[in-house]
This record gives sequence, C-alpha cells and structure tokens, in this order.
Amino acid sequence: AEDTVNAGEFTIEKEVYSKIKEGSYSLRGYPAEPTMFAFYVEDRWGNRSETKIDTLTPIFERELDTDLFEYLWDLTPTDVGNLGGFPPQNMWNDVIGNEGFISGWPNQRPIQDTLFFTMDLGKKSKLSRVKMWPRIIGTDIVFGHFNMKRFRLWGSNDPDPDPESFTNWTDMGTYDIVKPSGLPVGQNTADDIAAEIEGFEFLIPIEFDAVRYIRIQQLATWSGGSLLQISELKFFGKYDE
Repeated sequence: AEDTVNAGEFTIEKEVYSKIKEGSYSLRGYPAEPTMFAFYVEDRWGNRSETKIDTLTPIFERELDTDLFEYLWDLTPTDVGNLGGFPPQNMWNDVIGNEGFISGWPNQRPIQDTLFFTMDLGKKSKLSRVKMWPRIIGTDIVFGHFNMKRFRLWGSNDPDPDPESFTNWTDMGTYDIVKPSGLPVGQNTADDIAAEIEGFEFLIPIEFDAVRYIRIQQLATWSGGSLLQISELKFFGKYDE
C-alpha cells in the first residue's frame, strides 16, 4: 500500500498471490522520492501478519535500449556458436516463444560442461534486474529441454580479450529458475505454464558497480544437456551518464 496523501491513509497498490515457499516481489512505477509504504502477509485462512510501515525512496530504472545490444562473438568461445535459424539477436527481438537463441553443439566441450556467451549493453549501466524468457513451443518443453535452470551473471568494463578468460569480470550473482509446482520434468501444472509465459525476473544486488559488458554463464538446464537456449532477454537499470 502507498500513502499518497501523506495523511496516514493507504491505498492498495498490489496484491500478490502465490503457492511458492520463497520469493520476492517488487512495486514499480514510482518517482525516486521518499514515499511511505505498508506491507503485510495473509494466508488463505485470513491470518494476517503485523503491518510493516516504512518510508522508502524507490530506485529509478528503465528498460535498457535493445537497439544498443551486441552479441560479442570475439568474447564468446568459438565452439558455442548458434544453431541455424536461432541467432543470438533473437534474444532481443520482442518475440517470446519458439524463436530465441540456441547455442551450437559444443563439440569441444564435455557434456553438461558450462557454456557462456558475452554481450555489449552499448552503454555503461547500473543494473537493477534482468528478465529472461525460456523457449516455448506451445505448452511443450515447459521447464524442460535446454531451457535455463541455473545461471551466473558476470559484468565487466574492461574484459580480457581471451574469450575463455574471466579476468576483469565481476561475479554478479547466481540465479535459479524455480518451477512453481516442484513436479518432475515432463509434469506441469497450469501455474508452471503461466510462469514460463510470464518470464523470470531476477533482482541484481544494488552494491554492484555499473558495467557495460555482460556474460551469461549457464550452470544447469532442465534437461541436463549441453545446449543453451533463451527466447528473450531484457535488462533494466540506469545508464551511467
């Protein structure tokens, strides 16, 4: 809730319903000025926690301009490549579904070895979050195939020219894609399908400096295979201008 009149009266801004055991949620669209917020948690039986009230200053953010993005082949291992018809530029073409980027078969890497790619955001940016959509074919390959299950985000302003090197790269966190139902691969609920269509959002800790270059390192897929695929990828934050 938000105190919009500074008189102690709150209006409901957002209600979140979820079955997951852990999670985080955000309120957006507020000016970067002190605002009073109130929060509480209620279960399905009507039991409600105490209301926490605090004055917070929202952080300014915008969606970064995808026209400035560039996939950096020179800073990505040559054996990652891409499958024909699924180039990396598909990750920022605003099409969610059976398109996106699919890496080539990494013939020189052991099965399930880590894969990664590198991209240029176009400008040095203080990142606040990243949102990723998996490749989906109707309701097929939901939480399956080579869709990302866990990944690590790296940032740099002066990357080593060796595409295999992580010198001058900062580890900006490891992120997990959580299946709402928790069911095994191949068994999906309506909530699972809805989650994949909505995409997965990851908050980037505020302590990291602005970066221009990003590296996405795949740590696990739902199939356990040796390819990497992403339908759409968006970054949010503030340009360091």
